[in-house]
Amino acid sequence: MTAAPAQGLVHLLGRADAGDPTTASARSLSRHLAASGGPVALVAVAPAAGCPGVALADEASLAGRDVVVHTVDGGEPLADLLPRVHARSLHLVHHGSRAGSDRSVLRRLRGATWSCSAVDPSAREELRSLGFGRVDVLPRAALEGGLDAVVADEGTAENVARHPGPRILAVGPIEPGRSLELLIDAFAHLVAGAQPSATLSLCGPSSPWYAAMLRRRILARGLVACELATPVDERAVVARLDHAHAVVALHPAATDPYLRRAADRGVPVVAPLVARTAWLHGRALVGIPAGVGATALAEALDTAIAAPPQEGSAGPAAPAGPARLVPADDVALRRILAIG
Repeated sequence: MTAAPAQGLVHLLGRADAGDPTTASARSLSRHLAASGGPVALVAVAPAAGCPGVALADEASLAGRDVVVHTVDGGEPLADLLPRVHARSLHLVHHGSRAGSDRSVLRRLRGATWSCSAVDPSAREELRSLGFGRVDVLPRAALEGGLDAVVADEGTAENVARHPGPRILAVGPIEPGRSLELLIDAFAHLVAGAQPSATLSLCGPSSPWYAAMLRRRILARGLVACELATPVDERAVVARLDHAHAVVALHPAATDPYLRRAADRGVPVVAPLVARTAWLHGRALVGIPAGVGATALAEALDTAIAAPPQEGSAGPAAPAGPARLVPADDVALRRILAIG
């Protein structure tokens, strides 16, 4: 394990592991802060063997330092260590909780923190519901890039832009419950078989921990032309939509303007059969039954890509460059640097 420096901020985690999204976000954040405000260390109550750059949290590693406490799923692993850090300048970074998590540790931290922030809007609302005051959302750029060894070869927007094959697009929040793991698995089947030059773009806001998990899935399946993208505005979404050869909506909303635009342009939409509407029908809809598996979904994607444009439709436009990502807002970072 790496020893903590004698001065500067220390990031405190409960558990830490080389492939853990929370650890990765904390590592990336520490790098951004170190570039602006001096040395930053990472320590954990339970660091896994082989987790680079994370020291064991003990009295020596915390002594005299300002502490950034990282909580996830209620922060239970930190419970025994909280008495040692309550007297210090604390900043809380919350990474969100799964349903049913015990939030007693978060409640104990409520009166002890100098400031607090969250990794995404849902984690911010969770803190607010527990009575925390001002909660900033950290910029995505400060939280990405900490999984160096895991996602160094992940697909990028540039890879997708250079790829010659048909473009598949899914628009919507990149979050659990939307069957995106199934879509990635189906895409892996597709490029291993019928459409080896196809590309896949998942386009929408996402939480860092879930995006990191999807990136590991993408890398594990050897997918190069597969990306997670957060366009800067509506025009960037529409630009991607207009370049798509097929659009996927495994959990479509009752009224989805993106699906309507795709159908109006003659771009096939792969969606459950129940999504059939007056304007989404015929060749515009490649319907799939509920509970379809990865192989069947891959076949539906192949059918959509191979479908000729509808008569009188615009079809996909010529590809443009990748969408510009949301610029980082460093207000939350400045508040962390100001503790103490």
